[in-house]
Amino acid sequence: MISPKVTVITVCYNIIKNNRKDFLIQNFESVHNQTYKNIEHLLIDGASNDGTLDMLKEYEEKGWIKYYSEPDEGIFDAMNKGHKRAQGEYVLVLNSDDWYASEDVIENMVQAITENNADYVYGDQECWGVDGSHATGKSEPQIFWRYMPFNHPTIMIKNSVVKKLGYYRTDFDTVEDYRFVIDLILKDFKGVYVDKTIVNFRLGGASYDQKTLTSFYDFHYRRLAKLYMWFYSKFDERLDEERIIQNYMWDIGGKFDEVFFIKLMRYMISLKLKNFNYEQFFQDVTNFKNSLINDTRHEEVKIDENKVQIPKCFTQRYKFLGIPILKIKTDKKGRKYFKIFNCIPFLSIKIK
Repeated sequence: MISPKVTVITVCYNIIKNNRKDFLIQNFESVHNQTYKNIEHLLIDGASNDGTLDMLKEYEEKGWIKYYSEPDEGIFDAMNKGHKRAQGEYVLVLNSDDWYASEDVIENMVQAITENNADYVYGDQECWGVDGSHATGKSEPQIFWRYMPFNHPTIMIKNSVVKKLGYYRTDFDTVEDYRFVIDLILKDFKGVYVDKTIVNFRLGGASYDQKTLTSFYDFHYRRLAKLYMWFYSKFDERLDEERIIQNYMWDIGGKFDEVFFIKLMRYMISLKLKNFNYEQFFQDVTNFKNSLINDTRHEEVKIDENKVQIPKCFTQRYKFLGIPILKIKTDKKGRKYFKIFNCIPFLSIKIK
């Protein structure tokens, strides 16, 4: 049996200058050591000028990679160049900081995508912090409408499908991978889940750096707002980016409303998708709606033998011109947590 060719695309730029040489070597090794051998590893470099090209040349001479170096218009422009040069029937993108979780990852994914005659296959990721902490990020396709359902490097996809979708767009900045996944779902390409950890994903890269208030608001108020506007405008004509930021962004406290849910569900039903799990989707929407209700529910609880009225897991948010300026959360034990701009903790008070 002939094994189909697989292409792994890695994009890089000035690796040496950014002190990420060891990360990239770990990336190379995780591809080279795969049990599946019909792999080409393409390095798309953005015209590095810090010695990175000498490193790439060394590994190309060893036969581990093939590299191309020229200026580009960003990460997804570089990825498009990789897809257009790829000789593999199936393609994966592996970020320069990341590495595969096991040596049989690609073998398992090829088996799953061929046996199920799928357009793409995806799995889970292990997220690693700079302090060595890590946690598994599970894939959840049903939450695609409010959060990234599975990470880009966990996907193996037919290169012909990427071409059908028109490759990656370059106007969505670093959230284009999220937009691309939504497009995969809405256009009814067949995806198959592999219950395995595919990739070790190193946090703090270009796609999600929120170390400062500037980067935090740039990510949410510019990049994500544009992404959700692209999607939500397909079914809810009431929305603009400002209203989405204020009420329809899940991870900064969006509350949504009943009309939104009705429009979302009617839109998804109208698509009549054959490869979409509607049951999981409707269950997620229902659970999410219930969590919003429970978030502001008051209950009577007993503290120090005295009955007092306090909110149970109650969150108060104060905004000015749509921008969150203060969040106060009270947990079941009566502890209050305060955050400025919804992200900076400055005081904790326990009710006695």
